[in-house]
Amino acid sequence: MKNATAYAFKNGIRQWRIALIVYVIQLLLAMTLGMQIYQVLEASIGNSLELGKLLTEYNHTVFSDLLNVHGASISPLIGQARWVLLAYLVFSAFINGGLLYSVTIGSNQWKDFWYGGSEFFLKFLKLTFIYLIIYLVWIAFIGISSAYVFGQMLEFSSERIAIRAWTLIAILAIIGMVLIFIASAYSKFDIINEQKIWTSFKKGWNTLLSQFGSITVTTLSLGLIFIVIWCIYLSLEAILGMSSPVLIVIFFLLQQLVVYSRIVWKLMIYNGLYRIIHFKKLS
Repeated sequence: MKNATAYAFKNGIRQWRIALIVYVIQLLLAMTLGMQIYQVLEASIGNSLELGKLLTEYNHTVFSDLLNVHGASISPLIGQARWVLLAYLVFSAFINGGLLYSVTIGSNQWKDFWYGGSEFFLKFLKLTFIYLIIYLVWIAFIGISSAYVFGQMLEFSSERIAIRAWTLIAILAIIGMVLIFIASAYSKFDIINEQKIWTSFKKGWNTLLSQFGSITVTTLSLGLIFIVIWCIYLSLEAILGMSSPVLIVIFFLLQQLVVYSRIVWKLMIYNGLYRIIHFKKLS
């Protein structure tokens, strides 16, 4: 739907302040683990001459040697990473509450983001765990399918068959993840409209199925925007590389800009999805 796409793009840009809040929250969570990783690596391999070989390009041999020699320093961080992921899962319920509430009322004010995050936190957290189970089931299905293809490789007449099978599995994996994400968004919109959790869960999937055509067009249109941004960044990195301190700083800033644009893009997606059901109610 052209109207939904235009509405999503305009409102996503207009809500840049809310995207900035989310960026700061996610940055603080990432820094919690990132600073610890930096301190551990600085203490163990910070003076290694082998690091210089990784500045110009990725070298698997050097990377493997560093892990073999200094792997014991990195292993304690794995346990801490699990706690950070759990914290991110909890914070995501708050963040999505603020984002979706702001989208619902068409606000770009920080106070509305904080209100939505706190008001719908518990319900969103419960719904997040429900959809997390669905994600894990889908990932398990994809993993089993990939393992089956790998086990049958010797019986295939050509490697192309295996590559095509894995490509198909990858496409199905992405489509499944996107559909689950959209259904969860609609379920959360229904919670904001004072629906119960299980009622919202069912209505989310019903909305996805009933508006599948409009949702597909809008999602693909908005998805193309982020794909273009990502391709531009990858092209610049491939052409210039991070071979000097100045370029490292420049590309670090570009990376953060891409991360921030992803949050704005997520707001566009939410606005587009909300616009579709809003049109449905008006018609």
